[in-house]
Amino acid sequence: MASLFYVTEKGTYLFTIQAWIDHLDTWYDGFKKKAHAKVDVKVELMEGALMLRTLGETNKELISLARKLEDTEKYQAAIDTVLSAEFANVVHKNPLRENETRLDYEIGIQVEHTKANYSAWYEFFPRSASLESGKHGTFADCIRLLPRISAMGFDVLYFPPIHPIGKVNRKGKNNNVKSLKGEPGSPWAIGSDEGGHKAILPALGTMDAFKRLVGEAKKLNIDIAMDIAFQCAPDHPYVTTEHPEWFKQRPDGSIQYAENPPKKYQDIYPFNFETDNWKELWEELKSVFFFGWNKGLQFLELIIRIPNQFLFGIG
Repeated sequence: MASLFYVTEKGTYLFTIQAWIDHLDTWYDGFKKKAHAKVDVKVELMEGALMLRTLGETNKELISLARKLEDTEKYQAAIDTVLSAEFANVVHKNPLRENETRLDYEIGIQVEHTKANYSAWYEFFPRSASLESGKHGTFADCIRLLPRISAMGFDVLYFPPIHPIGKVNRKGKNNNVKSLKGEPGSPWAIGSDEGGHKAILPALGTMDAFKRLVGEAKKLNIDIAMDIAFQCAPDHPYVTTEHPEWFKQRPDGSIQYAENPPKKYQDIYPFNFETDNWKELWEELKSVFFFGWNKGLQFLELIIRIPNQFLFGIG
C-alpha cells in the first residue's frame, strides 16, 4: 500500500521512506481477483497454505487454515474459506512482513509552478509509421512524419518499447492467445533470439537510425519519450539462458506470467525483484537506462517512462 502526500505551495519539501512487503496480503489480493474471475486457483491455494504455515509454526488457527487450503478434495470449500470475512480478518491480523527497510536520510523535492508540468504528448508506434499499407514502419518513416506531428502542436513523441518482440506465446489481434503468420505481437513482450532490453527490433532499424530520429525530432523541439518496460517475453535471453533465477518459480514448476484477472498475459514474465540475486538484477536493469549513453546517444534529449511508476529525464 502506497502512502501519499500533497504539496500546496512552491518550495522545497523533505521526506523519507519506510517500506516492507506483506506477502500474505499481496497473495490474498491476487487470489480474490482470480477467484471472482473463475480462474483455476489450485496453485494459489498451495501458495497460501505455505505462507500460513510459515506464519503459524505455533499458531493452531493458522495451521488449521493451511490444512483447509491444502485439502484438494474440497476445492470449492477452500476457496470459500479464503473469501470469507473471517479469513480477511486473519490476513489483517497476521501480516507476513518481510524485507522491511527505511532510508536513513531525507530526500528533497523541489516543487515548481504547475505549468512546469505542461506538455503535449503523442503516442506513436514506429512500426505503424510506414506510408505503404501492410509494410512494417522504420525509424526513417518516423522522421518523415515529424513535421506533421509538430504542426499539430505536440512536443513529446512517446514510443512503446522498441526492442525485439517475443516469439513464444506471441499474442495475436485483440489479445488472441495465438498469433497468425505476420502478426507482430505486443511490443511490451520484450525479448527473443534477436536480443533483449539492449537490442532494437531489426525491422525498425539500427541504433544509428534511432539516433538520427532523435536528432531530427530535436530540430522541431520534440523530445522522444521511451517506455521502459521491466518485463520479459518467455524467450528473452534473461529467461532462456542468462538469468532464469530472476523469475518466480511457482510450486508446480512453472514461471508466473503477468495477469490482471480475468486477463492473462502469457507472453510476459515479470521480474522477481526479491530474487536471491537481486543485486545483480538491479544492476543489470540500471545498465539498461545507460545503454544508450554508452552507445553515444544523448539522453538529455530523451524522457524515460516506467509504466505506472515514474516519469523523469536523464541528463
